Amino acid sequence: MFNNFSTLLALRYLNPVRTHVSVITLISLAGVALGVMVLIVVLSVMDGFEDLIKSRVLGREPHLIFQRPVETINPDLGEEEWRSQIEKLEKQENVINVYPLVHEYVFLSYNKQYIQADVKGMDTTNPKTVENFKKLVKPGNGDGDMGQGQVAALSSVYAEMTGLTVGDTIEVIATRNIQQLQPLMDQKDYTPLIEQKGAEIKDMMKQVNANMVDFEDKESMLNPITQKIKEDLFAWKELEIRVAEKRYMDELLVLYKAESFEEDVNGKNFYPKGRKAELLAKYKELLELNVHKADSEAISDVVLPKDVKIVAIYQTDIYAPGANMIVPLSLAQDISGVADTGMVTQIAVHVEDP
Repeated sequence: MFNNFSTLLALRYLNPVRTHVSVITLISLAGVALGVMVLIVVLSVMDGFEDLIKSRVLGREPHLIFQRPVETINPDLGEEEWRSQIEKLEKQENVINVYPLVHEYVFLSYNKQYIQADVKGMDTTNPKTVENFKKLVKPGNGDGDMGQGQVAALSSVYAEMTGLTVGDTIEVIATRNIQQLQPLMDQKDYTPLIEQKGAEIKDMMKQVNANMVDFEDKESMLNPITQKIKEDLFAWKELEIRVAEKRYMDELLVLYKAESFEEDVNGKNFYPKGRKAELLAKYKELLELNVHKADSEAISDVVLPKDVKIVAIYQTDIYAPGANMIVPLSLAQDISGVADTGMVTQIAVHVEDP
């Protein structure tokens, strides 16, 4: 009954008696058409936005990240270890790219300003990684194939915020340098070791001079004397002394390491010819150490800003800004202080369907 009534009512307005065109009909059809049009447009925009986000976020950021604390890695096997892990991951199903990463925080100096930035090291020798990254660099924004050296690519969001552009050169200071600088600044207030233990150092020199004697083609010293000296050197390392002075303690302990040991009542430590002269020379250097010069040299060794040239700006947005700056892996390792070991902090993985 209700359905029949609805049908008759619809026909009444679609086919009016007095006119060929009904205003109500036009409004109704236009409303439906407009609603469908808006729906199509919104769906198209949202689909496009979703594709954009996927291409930018998933195209730039790793889909999976493997990492472990740096202190648990054997420095002697740092590079060998992560390369073997990459080989294993590359063999996994649906994995399309695997590459090493180093993530670090730094300070950038430009136009007499200092700002913080997070930096990622990218393996610029990996063709797949470079090819994917180049897709994020629009024409006119530099070259995404950075190569190696002291170069960098900035995110478009960070570049707009800072005003930096392709061709600019900036100074990069690692936060690691700041962490190393603090104890060096603190030690400037320490009492020099020569003032704390000057008499004991001279007494050690006398003991070495009197007790290290020639023995056939070697030199020897009684073990109890050697052990007492080594115990004192270890104890001095725990004092509030400068880094340079601790280094002398380590060097002396190495020189006191015997080549062989004779098991008798007293025991003798045997050393190569000339060891007495080496020990006395090392003690003399320690006594003559200029602690203020050592402080300056230690600080200079730590705070070494790197001049980095911006060669590209890669496309990002405020909702997925990514790393502020991307640099070649070798530069990131140098900034992080692991260049000698070849270690990395992360392994990044891209899969077919994230």
